[in-house]
Amino acid sequence: MTADYYLSPLTGDDAECGTSPDAAWQPLARVHATTFQPGDRILLKAGGSWKGTLHPLGSGTAGVPITLGSYGDGPKPVIDGGGTEAAVWLEDQQHWVIENLEIRNTAAERMVKGFLSAKHKAEGKETEVPGVRSGIAVRAHGTKRLAGLRISNCDIHTIQGTSWRLAQPGMYDNAGVHINTEAPFDDVVIESNQIHDLDTIGIIAWVGTGGKEHDWLAQDTCPWGRGLIVRGNRIVKTGADGIIVGSSDGALIDGNVCFDAGANAMEQPVVSGDPHQDVMHIAGIWCIASRDAVFQHNEVARVRVFDHPADSEAFDVDMGCRGTISFRHNHTHDNPGGTLLIMNWNPNLERVIYHENTSRNDGSGNKLGRQFAIIEHPGQMCQHVDIDNN
Repeated sequence: MTADYYLSPLTGDDAECGTSPDAAWQPLARVHATTFQPGDRILLKAGGSWKGTLHPLGSGTAGVPITLGSYGDGPKPVIDGGGTEAAVWLEDQQHWVIENLEIRNTAAERMVKGFLSAKHKAEGKETEVPGVRSGIAVRAHGTKRLAGLRISNCDIHTIQGTSWRLAQPGMYDNAGVHINTEAPFDDVVIESNQIHDLDTIGIIAWVGTGGKEHDWLAQDTCPWGRGLIVRGNRIVKTGADGIIVGSSDGALIDGNVCFDAGANAMEQPVVSGDPHQDVMHIAGIWCIASRDAVFQHNEVARVRVFDHPADSEAFDVDMGCRGTISFRHNHTHDNPGGTLLIMNWNPNLERVIYHENTSRNDGSGNKLGRQFAIIEHPGQMCQHVDIDNN
């Protein structure tokens, strides 16, 4: 039997049953102590605010998800991670809906103990680095294929994480929405969210094979997720990239707005002897280790270009991609790094199609004076690149 569970920060009581607004819970601890069932809803009172990580337990089933949302009139309820790894955390769970929440992750102390690079970590040279912090984090371990996640209509901002590329952990380890699963995760939808004014990447969705820990070029595609949709999100003023999708088969990236990616990047120290010591390399919206991804109706503007420009284009086709990667009906403008980067290094990428897109004032601030950049590894070139009717 399904149930609705209510939380209210002012009138709630942890001794109540939680199953009506008049008998609402107050602390997040009551949620953490409950394993929810398919069809259950966890509803936070509009205008309320909670601090710490919300980690509800349980999984829904196909067509009968568990919902984390809100009730009542007023502003979206706030979950502030308070400097923890994430404000909302799911692990080895499936068939969830997360909607209508305000998510932030503020820290009393921005810096934590860590390493400036893998080299420094190997040498034991610990120092202070910005902490790794996300808004919503999803993890899944093992090899069992999971499915069913929708994150929608959330306001995600003020995520005080890190944009330092080389740090251990570093910029790819946090985001406004950070999905990094070892198990293949199907039918993930991230849509209609406002993600803005944060120090991290906007959205990362590595939906299989453990994200960046694996060899992007050699990995088997069987553990890749299927049916990833990133649609209708507005991402403004990030610390690094806007949207990254990876380990994905047939992803659709549709109708997103990405402005000022990298605008909030924290200056980082030069690490002598390490490659890419010039802050970081970012792009607005891009894919890595993906097959047959489609990018359409997106708008990308003002991706930050750093002192030693590399990347910083609106779009990027990165390592390990397969099949056909298509860009259609997108609009890019005022990106000083240029419009498109193809940096695949994989002979299994059959075709890149860049068709009927518009570009205005891209590449104007780049020292290399480029509009498009095509970088291909010798002997492993993409078979066909079609750039037409733009």
